[in-house]
Amino acid sequence: MTSRLYKGYWQRAGSEKEVAGVLTVEVSGKTQLEIFGSFDAEDQPIDIFDKDEKVIWGRCYDPQNNMKDITLFDCFAAATLNFSSNFPLIRFNCTYVLIGIHISSLSDAAFFKANIHIPALQSWCPSDALKIVHSDTGISATMSRSKNPAAAASARLDDGTTLDVIKSASYSSDLSKAVFERETIFESETTACPSLMSFQS
Repeated sequence: MTSRLYKGYWQRAGSEKEVAGVLTVEVSGKTQLEIFGSFDAEDQPIDIFDKDEKVIWGRCYDPQNNMKDITLFDCFAAATLNFSSNFPLIRFNCTYVLIGIHISSLSDAAFFKANIHIPALQSWCPSDALKIVHSDTGISATMSRSKNPAAAASARLDDGTTLDVIKSASYSSDLSKAVFERETIFESETTACPSLMSFQS
């Protein structure tokens, strides 16, 4: 699995000023936003030591060129200022990233489903959607996938929450390479419309 880039415009939650930038989500889960400019007003002096942001909203293209709303929480900044330029380059390391929605708080009731990615889960319950065959003539790969893959295992809790184990595969390519990915995830769904914090608990 490779890192994912989200390119677009970013703003403080609730603010109107937008700044161009790129969000990088690493395989490890590390999330870094790099913006070209500042969220502050143009007539304010640039303070490169006070740039931490609680909530940042983005409107971006994802790796498949689909437009996405993105919310970042607890963003800690490391700003650099090039004196040959009239704008700073600011990098934020972000604790939480939510793709597909704008919210103002981790306690906002805005969710009914969570896909939980656990790296070790693939080793415990490997996805068979992607098969790789090594032979004397080379390496071949075959992949089968569906828009709504069936659960490998499922459970329903007393509060109506369902827990599914989903095996999936994906494919992407450009002019220089083709990337096959497979993973096994937990999918949790509820009718209670909980917050992200309630999924964590």
